[in-house]
Amino acid sequence: MYLDGAHNPSAARQLAAFLAENFAGRKVLMVFGALRDKAVDEIAGILFPYAAQVIFTEPRTTRSISAARLAAMAGHHAAGFEIIPDADRALDAALALARPDDAIFVTGSLYLVGQLRARLLRSSEAAG
Repeated sequence: MYLDGAHNPSAARQLAAFLAENFAGRKVLMVFGALRDKAVDEIAGILFPYAAQVIFTEPRTTRSISAARLAAMAGHHAAGFEIIPDADRALDAALALARPDDAIFVTGSLYLVGQLRARLLRSSEAAG
């Protein structure tokens, strides 16, 4: 699992280069959320061609775009997508879909990355 905000076109291009170099031929799942003031269509056009599945979700902030609105704005860039507004459930769905050789990228928003990183840290501390 990779956590990369890629919240603007420049950062998305950097992540796309990383995906092209390191994940060609591997299944990539993306958990994607964004804020209202971001270039969502451009970012999606850069990143989504590398994903087999995009799960649209919402970071926990009043500035976020709803998952349904994200799908309407950028779903045409995705090979396949689903809408799961709750970010924790979106991550759970990605984990359930992923096989051992697949990669999950949480991206599109630093808020989303921070939220799910905190959840992962809590889970790892609870496990042991």
